[in-house]
This record gives sequence, structure tokens and C-alpha cells, in this order.
Amino acid sequence: MKAGAIIPTQEVKSHIGTETPENIAWEVYPGGDSDFTLYEDDGESYQYLEGKIARTVIECEENNSKIKITVQPRKGGYRTMPKVRTHSFKIFHSGKLSLENKGVSWSFNKEEKLLTIDKITETNKKIVLTINIE
Repeated sequence: MKAGAIIPTQEVKSHIGTETPENIAWEVYPGGDSDFTLYEDDGESYQYLEGKIARTVIECEENNSKIKITVQPRKGGYRTMPKVRTHSFKIFHSGKLSLENKGVSWSFNKEEKLLTIDKITETNKKIVLTINIE
């Protein structure tokens, strides 16, 4: 994967449909500074043409000792938008990573060089994660 990539994913479902996921699982491949904007609509109507969409911006900043990931509050809305949204993260990096944030569940897999952060509930404030690189 290219350094700087930020990829939104969702849990595997047993059927195909337009249901918006309540949890966004972000795969992040740090590399300098990067960002991604997730655009969502109801997936069924043309209301997006009237501006009925939601936007979520995620930013990743990396330097020699830290990675900072910021998820901005969701802006906008649409008819079937989930009332509660959570964010999970898989952060791939060649160094050993540890999370500074207190009260957040995380683990680091040394073989896969993967930091996993469990579901964080979205609020009307930005989510900021600070990760140490060893």
C-alpha cells in the first residue's frame, strides 16, 4: 500500500444493500501528512443532488517519533444516516507503535507491524489519537 493511504472499510455483511455502517474501520498507512474525506448519502435516492450528504474528514500527520490521527466531526446529514457512529483503526507501520490516549482499547501485533484501536464513539468533537513510534 502507498504511504499516506487512508482507506475506509466496513464489517463484512451477509447481504448486499445500501445500509450505512455504524462502524467505519479505517486502514491507515502513515507517510508524512495525508487526509481523506468520506462522502456518504442514503444510497437509494437522488437527494444527494440537493446536498443531503454527510462528510467525515480524517487527517494523518507523521514525523520521526509520532503519528497523529484526527477524525473531524461528521458534517451534514441524510435520511438514513446512523444516529451513532463508531470508528476503529488499523495502523500499519514499520516501527513499534503504542497509543498515548488513555481509556482507549488498543493492541500492537509485532509480527504484522499493526496497531489496532477498537471502536471509539463519535461525538460532536474531533477525535485525536496520538501514537508513539519506537
